[in-house]
Amino acid sequence: MELKKTNVHHYEVVMDETVSMDQGAEMIVPDSYPDIAHIVDTSGVACLKDKALYADRLELNGLCKAGVLYTPEGETGLRKIDVNVPFTRTFDGAMESSPVAVANVRVLQADARMINPRKVQVSVTMLIEVKVYSRKTLELTDEVVGPPGESSCEVLKNAENAWLLTSIQNKPVTLNEEIEIPTSRAAIDEILKADVRLVPGEMKIIGAKVVFKGLATVRLLYTAMGRPYSVEQEYPFSQIIEIDGAEEGANLEAALQLAGLDIDFLPGGDARKLAVVLYVDVTVLAFADMRIETVSDVYGIGASIKPDIKALGLKAIDERTSRRQSVRESIDVGDEVGEVIDSSVVIGPVISHDGKTGCDCTVKVVYHTEGGRYENTSRSMHVPCPAEEAIPGELSAQLSGEVVASPTAGGIEVRFGVDFDMVHVRECKLLSVVNVTEEPEEPKQDTGKICNVILRRCRKGESLWDIAKRFGSTRAELAHCNKLETIDDAPEGKVLLIPRKRC
Repeated sequence: MELKKTNVHHYEVVMDETVSMDQGAEMIVPDSYPDIAHIVDTSGVACLKDKALYADRLELNGLCKAGVLYTPEGETGLRKIDVNVPFTRTFDGAMESSPVAVANVRVLQADARMINPRKVQVSVTMLIEVKVYSRKTLELTDEVVGPPGESSCEVLKNAENAWLLTSIQNKPVTLNEEIEIPTSRAAIDEILKADVRLVPGEMKIIGAKVVFKGLATVRLLYTAMGRPYSVEQEYPFSQIIEIDGAEEGANLEAALQLAGLDIDFLPGGDARKLAVVLYVDVTVLAFADMRIETVSDVYGIGASIKPDIKALGLKAIDERTSRRQSVRESIDVGDEVGEVIDSSVVIGPVISHDGKTGCDCTVKVVYHTEGGRYENTSRSMHVPCPAEEAIPGELSAQLSGEVVASPTAGGIEVRFGVDFDMVHVRECKLLSVVNVTEEPEEPKQDTGKICNVILRRCRKGESLWDIAKRFGSTRAELAHCNKLETIDDAPEGKVLLIPRKRC
């Protein structure tokens, strides 16, 4: 007998790791800069430079661009020194066929310690999330065909919905933009801090291409005439990305990772305009919601057929939901706050805390006291997901909208939102016949005893297929003899008449 088969190619996760990593570096204050009197704040932006896949490991290399904000000796303003903190992280594991790595690296926390007025020790904690996908093939049996005139067989087909990752495509993108400071403000003296947020937008497939849209938000803290100011600018961007193995109407997801950041004054001496260059690694993942059908069992009529059956592990998406959790937190700083200089929120990994799923986050605020000092305060907190029950699937969290911080009596009030994206996943198994062996049926000894009527009561959980297979009949024959509406019927407790056979 011959099996007619169809192959469905897709990708499966072979490595899924989330780790935190501490990295440090020392920095000497440049000769042109004044001595450090007091460290006010430390920040960092992670840039992933390279992902190298080997047979037995994945290696990530990158650079954290850290900045130390301080008040100098003998001066009243703010100054900054830049510290580059290189990092390398290796993930061990066997890389299967055609592996593709998707990685996200972001700074959870950055701190600096003054060794002396001319030297600082910077430490950075980064969160690294890695998934490695390998190309797999689902081998599905469509039909079982025997030679003409030989024994027939009965075939059972089953089907399941499956959520399959069919294509992954990566493209490095360079964004060249400008930031212009309003004329109502003085020209820039020094850039104190830069932060970048990357958010994927609309995507669709046209032919063999993905039309991708994203949004880059750059927030700067700078000084002008000795005073600190902040400015935020959004940069929509779009790209056309070639993609194979994805059909129009596929479900698309995207991962954006900063690979590099350059900010400098434009040529010509205009201190109100800055050139911003963002190097972004864009990865598009295409998913198909497919109906997978295959032959799950087979037996012979007049011949002995032994099927080799394999269980296919599949995932199906039952539901996708998104919910927003609004956070309003008061931070007591013990000082009268005159002005909030800068505020930021870093979203950590999704975890379970006291039986509730959510994410940890860190709020940091730089402020100016009524007494004339620059200080910072931070607060770590757990933000619960506003779901009524546990999520049987995947949950991700990201900062939503603007972080608003304002002075209150004895402290600072911070408001922000967290968007939780929930994917309800159902695990399912589908049996598939991968091979059959046909053997001639051994002749039975004739005892002269004939069963004119066989009566069989349907048991709980028993199907018409099970009964027909056991007694060498067919579902169609049983349904006809017992006046059943369909061949799937096998009512529990019903007595079935089975066509006679030699016992």
